[in-house]
Amino acid sequence: MNLLFDPWIPIQRKNREVALIAPYELTTEYKANPIMHLYALRPDFKGALAQFLIGLLQTVVVISNIETSQWLDNPPDSQQLKAYFEPIRAAFEFINVVEKPAFMQDLTLTEGEIKSIANLFIEQPGENTLKENGDHFIKRNQIQSLCVPCAATALFTLQINAPSGGAGHRTSLRGGGPLTTLIVADCEEAQILWRQLIFNLINPDDFKKHYNQYVENQKIPEDIFPWLIPTRTSDITGKDTSIKEVHPLHMYWCMPRRIRYDQDKLQQGNCDICNAQAVSVLTEYRTKNYGINYIGVWEHPLTPYRCFKDKEPERLPLHPTAEGLVYKDWLGLLLDCGIDVTSGGILPARAIKEFCRWQERSMRYFKIWAFGYALDNAKALAWTESLLPFYNIPTPIQETFYEQVTCMVQGAAQILGYLRIALKKALVGNNNLSKEIIQEINQSFWAGTEKDFYKEIDELLNDFQLENANYEQLTELRVKWQNKLIEKVLKIFDLMTKPKWKEVKIIKRICKARIKLYKNLCGKKLRQILDLPEKLEKEVKIYEKTTV
Repeated sequence: MNLLFDPWIPIQRKNREVALIAPYELTTEYKANPIMHLYALRPDFKGALAQFLIGLLQTVVVISNIETSQWLDNPPDSQQLKAYFEPIRAAFEFINVVEKPAFMQDLTLTEGEIKSIANLFIEQPGENTLKENGDHFIKRNQIQSLCVPCAATALFTLQINAPSGGAGHRTSLRGGGPLTTLIVADCEEAQILWRQLIFNLINPDDFKKHYNQYVENQKIPEDIFPWLIPTRTSDITGKDTSIKEVHPLHMYWCMPRRIRYDQDKLQQGNCDICNAQAVSVLTEYRTKNYGINYIGVWEHPLTPYRCFKDKEPERLPLHPTAEGLVYKDWLGLLLDCGIDVTSGGILPARAIKEFCRWQERSMRYFKIWAFGYALDNAKALAWTESLLPFYNIPTPIQETFYEQVTCMVQGAAQILGYLRIALKKALVGNNNLSKEIIQEINQSFWAGTEKDFYKEIDELLNDFQLENANYEQLTELRVKWQNKLIEKVLKIFDLMTKPKWKEVKIIKRICKARIKLYKNLCGKKLRQILDLPEKLEKEVKIYEKTTV
């Protein structure tokens, strides 16, 4: 099976027909009945397949020097795509290849531990959990066989998300469970899958310009697809791998885990993921530790990075948390205006920055699809996925917009801190809140204020001529935001303390905590964070509900 020329990717067309296609068929029936969606039955598979196709097209774009704008409006037909894919055919052989390169599999692995196919899935319980009978929520033996398309997707999903897995079992190039951010269309005419993929490509000149220092003397395709040559092992006799030692396109095709499917283990059966009946399935694989160990700064094009103060060029890829993505993270995923990497901050994914630069389109037509595994070492805490608003902020107003929104987010974070302190005093006195309660507080706050936050953003961009907005107008918006936050926070406090009102002994404690909370919400420190003057020139009413 070849992953470029044989059907294995599940899709849905405009007429809702579901089928498996080969990548070269992405543009078939483009005008009459185009492919609209990936039809993977698992969210992590859908995210992985999107990255597979983006990586494939980006590789072809860079190698063939194709301007992405040409493909956006005039997609190549299937025969043209076949011609573009032909030079890299050998890298995408997947099954029925013996002692030859196989996609994402160790070329020379002939010995190692035999594992059940279920171990490819990040959420599956580990060996210790099984020994202690701790698989309460995700049970063992739910996945015992995979059809070939699902086996290919599972392998790719693991390699690009690989968590720490014990001694020598390496994490992915972006660390375990990286956050991926993609541009997706929010209007029907642009939701064709082909266009969604092209939005996340970087023009070859821009790609080479940004990563040019690493391209010299690199071999194509060996330094792009690591499974074409013996694995660069990282045991005592091996060495680590930095971006200077491979082609930058390698970032889309990282292979930290040494895995090989046994070719003679194919058998007839049913797939436990897609429920395909009476097909060739795999039930186990061979693995060995000390695969490729990625070190240094890579700046993967589809992931945002956090910079650290006074540690340029050190930066780390962002990772989701179990609480999910909230609006406090949003600005950094969209815009890096005003961020000096030496002073810390979040840099948006390179693909998003390039999209903002070359696409002049209405801001309402797009969103940011952000997703990834929240991990605690090897343990999967959650799969997080969000569609966040996208705004292509005009250059003249970027600095003002950035300052205003940063001020709003910092104020919200400060208020959340006040809420946690108040609830701690009210619920447990001098004891510590449990992790579960803290997580509930955080989720309640960010979810409860999210709608108002984006409403303020819409007002900021649509009702103001931001380049001409004066200090008083911007101040009025921040006061309005403060009022909304105060209202929501007091409601959350009252809701979470309401069950305790039956306990007479702590009523006084709750009242004192609430009064202190309100004072903090209207206090000097918060006004400084929100950049509010001591006395407003234009009177704006501050939220005044203080009764308990």
